[in-house]
This record gives sequence, C-alpha cells and structure tokens, in this order.
Amino acid sequence: RKRKPSARYRAQSQVTLRRFAGFVGRENPKATEVAHVTQTLAQAFMAAEVNRGVTARTWNDTLSLLRTTFKALLPAGVVNPFLAVPMRETDTVFRKAFSPEELAAIAATARDDEFIRPLLVTGMCTAMRRGDCCLLQWKDVDLERRFITVKTAKTRQTVSIPIFPMLEEELKRKAESGKQKTELTGYVFPEQ
Repeated sequence: RKRKPSARYRAQSQVTLRRFAGFVGRENPKATEVAHVTQTLAQAFMAAEVNRGVTARTWNDTLSLLRTTFKALLPAGVVNPFLAVPMRETDTVFRKAFSPEELAAIAATARDDEFIRPLLVTGMCTAMRRGDCCLLQWKDVDLERRFITVKTAKTRQTVSIPIFPMLEEELKRKAESGKQKTELTGYVFPEQ
C-alpha cells in the first residue's frame, strides 16, 4: 500500500474477514486453508451478504477485500475463487444543492443559536464536511487575505477556500468572543 490503512478500515476489514471465516466454518468445516475455498463457496458467501441486505457499495468493498486477501495468501498457481464473482453496479446519488431561499431559511432559523450557527455558516460558505468544520483551527484561517487553507479529513487534500462576507463576520465574532479559549485549544469552534 502507498499509505497505511486507517485504524477504522483495519477494524472493518477484520470484522468482514471474521464473518467470512465463520461462514466457511459453518458451510464447510473441512476447509481449513485458503486454498480449500472454492468458487462455489465464495459465491455462496457473497449471496449471504446480499441476504444480509448490504448495499452494492458494501458488496463491492467486501469483494475487493476478499479478492486482495486471497491474492496475497493463495499459493502460486491456485485460482482466486473471488475472481469469478462480478462487481455490482452501484447507484450514483445526485445530491441536490440547497436553493438560495432554503439557505436563507436555514440561516434565519439558526440566527440566535450560538452553538450551531457558526458551524452552519461555515458549512454553507465553504462546503466543508461537518467534521472538518468542527475541527477547523485558527492556524488554517487567514482573515487578512480572506482564505481558509485546510487538509480535508476524507481526501487528505489541501484546499484553499475563500472566506465570504457572511463567514468573515462569523469568524471575527468568534475571534473576539472566544480569544482566551481558542488560544488554548487552537480550534475556531472549541465548544463543538
């Protein structure tokens, strides 16, 4: 791997592999080596995943994990039983953006809520995810040049985002009201 998998991914992978091992143990107790797993058994496990109600994306993630695991563990010359199992087509989700009227209604509803308003304004003006908004640090905010430069949690990409007037007003209010707290933590929204 180019980079080490996250702890969460490793934990999810272990759960999936244990579920698979348990399935194999129930269906064919004599299969004690990876080379004993047949295409029929591999297809039966994936069918069981469908019966569990997994989404197409989860199916594909599970299949990819098992293909990769078997590729790494099988002796040379043994056919990977998961290669014959096809990926499933996933549905593309097209999210509809809020209209200007809807955004105005959201902002008006949160106007007096000192806890949620700063996060909503930050999210609306930057399109950052909730976690990135909550973890925003002052070192990433340049009020003078009116830019936020952050490394996003999901993609790990560094992005530069202009600070719009509505967000600038919120950030200045936060800087003035919470100077002592934010200097200790470094977070723009330490309460969140």
